[in-house]
Amino acid sequence: MNKAALLVVPFLIWGCSEYKMNTTSNPIQIQKVIEEEFELHKTNNDQSSLLILFPDLGGNAISTQESFHILPVCSGANVSVLLMNFNHHLFLSKEDKIHLTNTLDNLIKHHDLSPEKVIIGGFSSGGIVSALWSNHLIETNHGFKPQKVFVVDSPLDLVELFNNVTDVDSLSHEVSIAEAEYITTYFKDALKANDSLVHRIAEVSPFNYSAMNFENIKRLKEVDLRIYTEPDSLWWKENRGFEFEETDSYQLIRFANIVKANGWNNLQLIKTANKGFRNNGQRHPHSWSIVDPKELIKWISKE
Repeated sequence: MNKAALLVVPFLIWGCSEYKMNTTSNPIQIQKVIEEEFELHKTNNDQSSLLILFPDLGGNAISTQESFHILPVCSGANVSVLLMNFNHHLFLSKEDKIHLTNTLDNLIKHHDLSPEKVIIGGFSSGGIVSALWSNHLIETNHGFKPQKVFVVDSPLDLVELFNNVTDVDSLSHEVSIAEAEYITTYFKDALKANDSLVHRIAEVSPFNYSAMNFENIKRLKEVDLRIYTEPDSLWWKENRGFEFEETDSYQLIRFANIVKANGWNNLQLIKTANKGFRNNGQRHPHSWSIVDPKELIKWISKE
């Protein structure tokens, strides 16, 4: 299973500012609000769509902007964007879901938002958070539950993730070994378990192939759901020592086939090729860049 290199973020910033972004036909005023937990780019149309984005394990609002050039496209389409700093989560506890929901409620109230449409998505672990929290919002019939959800190369089967990274004998690359140690320690600490650890991981996983269980995200069947991934078995073999069956792409393709067979008719699996690059230009299929911002906005705008 693919394991993204961790991004170390040294600081957060706070503040509030306004600036104007112009198009040839319609100037749109954007209010930018930066707080500890998020960065909001609010259009002058409060009734527009609200796009909520979650970063990967070590990312935040700043790294999302640097890696995913979505803001100029959103401003032109009159879409407000909420960039979350919520990170270092491979699953959500009950308390996490309540915290995120309270954050959304306070945001809506204090910044006078009333979006007609909410879209939630994220990269890597951020996609896991997006899927689990979206399911919670739909399940609780929240007033601003999402109409569309997307995940970008996210390991939705956490049991498979854990099993693959703990197969250390097959890991010949230093980065892979470090990531395996991080994820193993993360699960032990976060779940406060050593014995029956795999069982505990299965309980919080969005999907569990071995049990054919997608109970934790079953309500996503009711919304438009997209899965982005870039299969590149050669890159993973050469750069991480993984077989294709150990990558997120393999697991996501399998997941999509299974849930489609179970009536998830609104799911789109988007497989890209040669689009994965990090912000520094380095080739990496596990990247925000596999998502086309303009095409994503077209999907968001479509009824």
